[in-house]
Amino acid sequence: MADNVIANAGAGGATFATDNKGGTEHWPITKVGYGTRDTNYNLVDDSDGNRLPTKPIGPIGAFTDAHAAIATGGLDQQLLAAATRKILMIWNPPTETELLYVNFGAAAAADNTSIPLEPGSMIEMQSPGFVSNEAVHVIAATAGHKVGCKWA
Repeated sequence: MADNVIANAGAGGATFATDNKGGTEHWPITKVGYGTRDTNYNLVDDSDGNRLPTKPIGPIGAFTDAHAAIATGGLDQQLLAAATRKILMIWNPPTETELLYVNFGAAAAADNTSIPLEPGSMIEMQSPGFVSNEAVHVIAATAGHKVGCKWA
């Protein structure tokens, strides 16, 4: 079947652009425009100055690195002080061979009071969801165990 539809077909009215995929349906082709009502609209096109205006989804910024290494195996270490954050990522690098324990607001321990992270695993918190503003504590069995951390 042919593309396009003529309004008032018997009298030769305006032609509306459509696409026919071989069935009986005509899918309307729409050209998107934006601007103030009753003025000339800006037609959207993939060229500078003609793209559909959008607002960024969230703030744009830079991460703060807080990577560390465990100073003394088996002892709690504060990784971050309490602060307001929009995103927080903490990971146990895949090159490590033991668990890393993470706790928020209190000392980390190698038990059920802290979150255990296997090598290669990560905790990620980001707004608009929950992001802890508490101090972040970590512990691992071996001195020199690396801890990955970025926040903003």
